[in-house]
Amino acid sequence: MGRKSSQRTKDRNSRRARKANQRGVKPRANAVTIPGSTRSFEVELKSPVQGFAAHAAEAGNPVQTLVYGTCTVDNGEMLYELLDAIGETFLYPTLLKLKISSDSLSGFVVVLRGSKAKVYLNPDVALKIAYKGEKPINKGEVVTQQDVADVELLEFPNVPIPDDACVVAHIKVQWRPVLYFDFSPNIEGQSGRGTDYRRLMGQLYAKTAYRGLFQLKQHVAEQMFLDGWFPFVRLLPKRFSALQKAYEAGFSLDNAVKSITDYCDADRIRRWSGLWFSRGISEEHKPFIESALKNYETGDYLATCTALMPRIEAIISEMGAEAVTFNQKELIKRVERVANDRHPDSNLFLPAMFKQYLSAFYFKNFNAQDAAGDIPVSRHSVAHGWVRAVGLDKKAAVQAFLILDQLAFLM
Repeated sequence: MGRKSSQRTKDRNSRRARKANQRGVKPRANAVTIPGSTRSFEVELKSPVQGFAAHAAEAGNPVQTLVYGTCTVDNGEMLYELLDAIGETFLYPTLLKLKISSDSLSGFVVVLRGSKAKVYLNPDVALKIAYKGEKPINKGEVVTQQDVADVELLEFPNVPIPDDACVVAHIKVQWRPVLYFDFSPNIEGQSGRGTDYRRLMGQLYAKTAYRGLFQLKQHVAEQMFLDGWFPFVRLLPKRFSALQKAYEAGFSLDNAVKSITDYCDADRIRRWSGLWFSRGISEEHKPFIESALKNYETGDYLATCTALMPRIEAIISEMGAEAVTFNQKELIKRVERVANDRHPDSNLFLPAMFKQYLSAFYFKNFNAQDAAGDIPVSRHSVAHGWVRAVGLDKKAAVQAFLILDQLAFLM
């Protein structure tokens, strides 16, 4: 079985190599070893690559060209068509010569200047993340997905990528392939790439690793907001995913909510709180937060909520360098503005969505005359004394702490 499989791979690579040679690829030089497990080789083409054909066209007819862009499994067959074209142009002849199966590759980077390309196989990948672990981390320690608050940039530390070079990059994220390409420097009149590969690769990584989050439907999100839930960084990915699936399937939320409230115990929230003030929350709010924590530890969730819910507004009003304001629409905009200024490469903080959440839940209005109706838990109903005690339960207290924690990450 193994011999047949190996022979099929050789035959496939041989066919690809013949096809690639017809396209004008002339591999040169042998593979060399560079730091890490990356291997590289050089390829010289007959003419510079300027992009991919966006559609079929007969000879002599105009065709649109994809000069730069990204592609994932959500693009369907197009992803695999582009990968195959890249393989035929840059990889397959040399892979056959080096006796490397294309199936063994976890990724590659092509750095192209004119018609000369250097191909790096299985490059090391470095992510720039926001760390949410509850203890300091030392160099060399394992970082899990549970430790990641945000994914910002992705780069290849062992691959030199000049600003004026074309780039093609392919990696697998949780087995799903992603692709980035930018041939702008090969276009006449262009002096450099039209995109930041580190930023776009970071986006690709985040949207693939947190696929469910980025497929959250608007009507599901709106219902979650009304119920006080958001993709808080402390709940990503596992706990929020379970909650999202319950909403989407129309199942009972009890188990997912209990998992969250059990996770957010007093000891854990106290560890989180140790970082809030170093991130930018004023020490003036510490007595109120300490009081809320002590009440939470004793199970007095009503007192926890009444201490925190109004205080959150004051914390928002102090975000950024702008003057303190009491205009709630401006406060909501301020959160998004500060988050975008402080974290321009963020992919998981979702400031635009958080703005919607604050409007739908935290600053939600109520009708005081509807005494028999359902008055929601919000900053207004708590501060004005109209909320019912039954609504200020452990879930409401946890949500208040999670809002506070999210604001600290955005500062």
